[in-house]
Amino acid sequence: MKTKTKVLVWLFAALSLVCLAGCGGSANDLPPVTSVEENYEFTPKNQVYTRPAMTNTDRRLDSLTLTLDDGFYFCITTDTEKATEFINAQRTLLQFLTDSGVETRKLRYYAVDYDDSFSDSESNKAYIALSHVKSYRQVLVTLQTLWGDYTDYGYIYHAANAIAAHLGWQTVTIEEVEPSTLNSFFTDNPVALNLLYPCFTTTYADEETVRNCYALSSQLFEKIDLREALTKPINEQVNDFRALVDAYSQEISVTFDRQTNGYAYYGEYLPLKIMTTYAKIVVDHDYVDACFSEEDFEGYPGDIFSTYQAIFETTDIINTEITIGVERFHLEEEAGVVTINCLNSESAIERNGRPLYNCYYSAGDGIVYITQVYAYLHEYFHHLEHLMNPNLGQIWQSQSFCDLGRAQSKYSLDSVEYPWSHSELWSGLFYHFTGRTYQSGLDDYYEVYDILTYCQGSFKQDYLKGRSEGNSFNRYLINLYGEDTVYQIMLFPETVEDHTEKTWEELEAQWAQYLKDKYAGIEVPEWFDEYRV
Repeated sequence: MKTKTKVLVWLFAALSLVCLAGCGGSANDLPPVTSVEENYEFTPKNQVYTRPAMTNTDRRLDSLTLTLDDGFYFCITTDTEKATEFINAQRTLLQFLTDSGVETRKLRYYAVDYDDSFSDSESNKAYIALSHVKSYRQVLVTLQTLWGDYTDYGYIYHAANAIAAHLGWQTVTIEEVEPSTLNSFFTDNPVALNLLYPCFTTTYADEETVRNCYALSSQLFEKIDLREALTKPINEQVNDFRALVDAYSQEISVTFDRQTNGYAYYGEYLPLKIMTTYAKIVVDHDYVDACFSEEDFEGYPGDIFSTYQAIFETTDIINTEITIGVERFHLEEEAGVVTINCLNSESAIERNGRPLYNCYYSAGDGIVYITQVYAYLHEYFHHLEHLMNPNLGQIWQSQSFCDLGRAQSKYSLDSVEYPWSHSELWSGLFYHFTGRTYQSGLDDYYEVYDILTYCQGSFKQDYLKGRSEGNSFNRYLINLYGEDTVYQIMLFPETVEDHTEKTWEELEAQWAQYLKDKYAGIEVPEWFDEYRV
């Protein structure tokens, strides 16, 4: 009996050790790696190939093309040995992912000879540098393409590294940080607990933030059973990871607002890409609001994408303001996803020949280009206008409709408030006309445009020149008829008499007389002549 008891105890202990070993998500719990090694015959295809991260530059190369059951392979190289190594490695990775329960699909895989290849990976295309073959970066590109461009970086990075370790490929070592140091940092910087891409790069975060974010996300990932995780849809994997983050935040008694916007990783050389509800924001490196590069506005916080904190705040504001506009006109189903390109001055000159460039193109789902952030909502409202009345065309009511929307933007209000509060010249002009200092809000925002219109002496609406006049006229009409009516008549100008019982000419004359009476007897300073349009 004693011998049998000892055997049972020994067996129970052994089984317990096996069970404990299976809870840590170690590489031994993952399916064995089946190496795919085959011989291939390549067919060179001479084609024009545009390198990502280079503008308007075509490179004519031999593309070795191969189509297999698990994907389409395009090797932008003439080195057949490198091409073979890439294809075998990629097929090995895909076989492993399939064996692990990951849902895969047939994608296009491009092997290229430059390190910033990741930059063009999106949708169903994965660009992999030949120098990154058999490394965690090859896994990272593949997972991001399979799971979505905006998968949380804090999770996908460590998943890629763990899979690379299991495959015997190159990995990265994460620096360990003492728990007390981590706790202290995240207590002081709770927004970093989002663990999204901008927190993991010194382009947007300092070295301390980067080090602590990698360390925390690594420690949390160690609690995940990767074998079990890979069998789940990616949204469930991310939610499980976020639950660990939430548990940690409770442990250190910290609350933070979780970002609902996505931040894509495309390597070190490409602009920041952000996905919001109705817009994809693409931000050039070194983007600074071009409106405030002049000496008059020195000191304005125009670099609103310089830090991860600023990025999160800016993105939340843009997402909220666009959503309000979409919901105002009940366009949730039609709005789609518009791309908003924030261009630095170099990109603007390259595209348009001048450093200031704000416009909207209706092609596809719509594209916005801006160098001045205050203009983004105006240009987005052109998209809403196009959805509701594509025939509005090049008439001044179109601009006035979009300026009504722009006036609701924090950045538009800031663009007026800062110079008219901080510049001696402009604050003096405001005091000259009103007898008081500028106050935050829509009232004084519109007051500025009344003053500018009066000083310029132009009381005629004009599509190209009428920014001040249009905003002043908007305010006058809002005071008479209410904002909803003004939106309606600007969007459908032919209905103006139905809503106001006046023609546009009558309203314009009425507004002009109102301004002249409002500022009667106030002289326009001589220095203003150089600012006349």
